[in-house]
Amino acid sequence: KLSLSQRYQFPTVYSKQQSLLTEEWNASIVSKDVSIAQVKKTVSDVFYTILILKRKERILLEADSIYSEYVRISRVRLEKGESNILENSFHEIEKGSIHMQLQELRNALHVYEVQFHLLLNTIDSYMPASAELEDINTSLIINDITNHPLLRQGRQSIEIAKAQYALEQSRFLPDLLIGISNHSIQGVGADDVLYPASRRFNSLSIGIGIPHPFGAQTAKIEASETAVKITEAEYQFQLKSVYAELQSAIVRRDSVLSMIHSWKQNQVPIIERVRNAANAQYISGEITYLEWTMSMQQTMTIQIQYLQLLQTYHELTNTIIYLQQQ
Repeated sequence: KLSLSQRYQFPTVYSKQQSLLTEEWNASIVSKDVSIAQVKKTVSDVFYTILILKRKERILLEADSIYSEYVRISRVRLEKGESNILENSFHEIEKGSIHMQLQELRNALHVYEVQFHLLLNTIDSYMPASAELEDINTSLIINDITNHPLLRQGRQSIEIAKAQYALEQSRFLPDLLIGISNHSIQGVGADDVLYPASRRFNSLSIGIGIPHPFGAQTAKIEASETAVKITEAEYQFQLKSVYAELQSAIVRRDSVLSMIHSWKQNQVPIIERVRNAANAQYISGEITYLEWTMSMQQTMTIQIQYLQLLQTYHELTNTIIYLQQQ
């Protein structure tokens, strides 16, 4: 006897499976959009970080040049007896400190340049233009955030959970069973006829399988229904989080913009005046080396703080643009 049987689920089950696979495919497409949006933001952040580091390098190089010159002057004054070993040592220490800061900055700059090249994924190496750092856009259009890839991904998760729930529900539909059998009878049959082994008989069987209403499938349906509620709650939380992050970035960006304008008008213009006055007074002996050093440190601090404000501004702007990507 040879038998062949096949169990089929109700056609609705297959259509629900197809719907689930379609939603999962759509989720993969949205996931790609999320990755693209994140890469764009990362490229922008690294772009401006490189510009900031290069500007800091220029400040440190300028300071290194100043301290190198004063180390030379200090040595001459020490040889002529107009200075002491302590003042000369302070010059040397400050110059060494600037040199160490330059080395650390260049190491960081190299890391970001490698990362930038990796993100661009190009054969040629591209570097940001320094002119872009001062490009400040005071007006920024605020768009709807609901089409952001992250939120679309959240909505797609809901659709997947709903499709899974519909699939589990459809599994309560009866299964279909079809079987074919081929066998022989050797000997006298029920009809008093002698049948040889070469005589074959065929039969067809059709059955219906009904799932148990209190089995594991019921638990699966309840679990998938709960999963729908969970994904819906997660999406609402994600929507509120993205909106709150956007509002926070806008408020902080406006505050930083106000600080940048204030520094450009009040702090930045006095840097050269303070530096030139300190150099002239130190050379003429009107101020001590300690006072000169404090003046130099103050001007460097103002410049570094201004760059930090610019970096914060560009980071917040990148965040706002990222959160509004469609």
